[in-house]
Parts: sequence; structure tokens; C-alpha cells
Amino acid sequence: MSDDMGTLTNKMDKIADLSGSLCNVFDRHRQNVRKLTDASKTVKGLQYIVKLPQRLQNFIDQKDFSRAVSSYVAVKPKLDLYKDVPSMTGICHDCNELIQEVEERLRERLTSRLISSDDLIEAVQMLKNLGIPEAELESKMVQTWKEQIEAELAILKKNEFSDILEFAENGCCNFLTTLSISANIYPQLFNQNNNQRFTAMIDEFMEEFEKLVNHRFCAEISGRECAIYVRALDRVYRKERL
Repeated sequence: MSDDMGTLTNKMDKIADLSGSLCNVFDRHRQNVRKLTDASKTVKGLQYIVKLPQRLQNFIDQKDFSRAVSSYVAVKPKLDLYKDVPSMTGICHDCNELIQEVEERLRERLTSRLISSDDLIEAVQMLKNLGIPEAELESKMVQTWKEQIEAELAILKKNEFSDILEFAENGCCNFLTTLSISANIYPQLFNQNNNQRFTAMIDEFMEEFEKLVNHRFCAEISGRECAIYVRALDRVYRKERL
């Protein structure tokens, strides 16, 4: 009985030793596999960077600035990491030049009156993603809106309208549309806790607008044009309510 127990104990010890040896072997293989996996990821990352200039150029040609920005932002940390490596310097330089072109195109959108509100919002968001400070973008947009609203107000001040209805439709409504667009877009883009400059600008323009409208309507003394007067007043009132 004792001999059988001794034999069993020896076999168990051998199994334990073999199990330990196998674990060591598997551990070495796991480390090798992990190294190969990491190496593969590194190679794929470098391949992506090498092809990035051409990808960016294609996106620019297609005016697909959203994909250009997302592609660049995704690998920017690696570009910064490899920018001083001799074999990668040229590639990193090309990528930065191309994304600079994208940034310039997006900045042009900020001052354009030919794009939709959605396109403007998208342009600002993409510039934020490229690392442009929000305070800088806010300052630029407030200045742009100020110039656009001032241009509409200048037309009202000239008072070169054929009648009170044209003053309301082509003057007042255009002014209020431009102002309301800026008022609607601003909170979608910027922190409203720091909106004092923007709010003060809107209040100032509205005060001046109300004075101009009051002066123009009070100058309308022709009873023959009473119906037009009422329609014009209704146009302005409805636009202010939007």
C-alpha cells in the first residue's frame, strides 16, 4: 500500500513539473505573439501615415473636409511622435501643409454668406477639432456677424425704399433675418456663460433698429397708404416675434 502511494506521489510530482514547464513555454509564446501583434499594429500605423498625404489631397479635391479633418486628427499624436524621424519628416510636413489648406478653406466659410447655417456650424466644429481655440473662433464669428448686421442696418439708414411696405419687406425683414441667424447659431457653438459681448452687441443693434423703424413709420402721414402701412407694420411685428 505504501509503495503504491509513493508511486502515485512521484507521478503527481512529475505531472506538476511538466505542467510548470508547459506554462513557461506557453508564457514565452504569449510574449512572442504579443510582440508580433504590437509590431503589426506599428507597421499598419506607419503605412497609414505614409498614405495620409495622398488621402488628404483626395479629400481636399473632393471638398470632403470632414473626412480630411477626422483622418488627420486620428493620427496627429503619431505624427508628432515621428516628426523628427528622418524617414518620416517629409511625410509629416506634407500632412501639416495639407491640413493647413483645409483650415484656410474652413476659415473662409466663417465669413461667407453663401453657406447654410448647418455648414457654418460644421466648419466651426471642425476648426475646434483641429485645435483652434474656442475664444479665437468666437471672436471671429462675433466680428463677422457684427459686420453683416451693420451692412443690413446701413441699408435701412439710407431709406431708399419706394414705400413703407418695401422698407418692411426688403429692409426690416432682411435685418431681422441676419440678426436672428446669429442669435440662433451662437448658443450651438459657444459657451453661453461667456456671451456678454455677443448679447451686448445684439441689444445695441435692436435698440438702433427700433429707433429707425419708429422714425420711418412715424414719418408715414399719407392716409391713402393706410393699408400698406398696416401690412408693413404686420411684417415687422411678425418677424420680430420669430
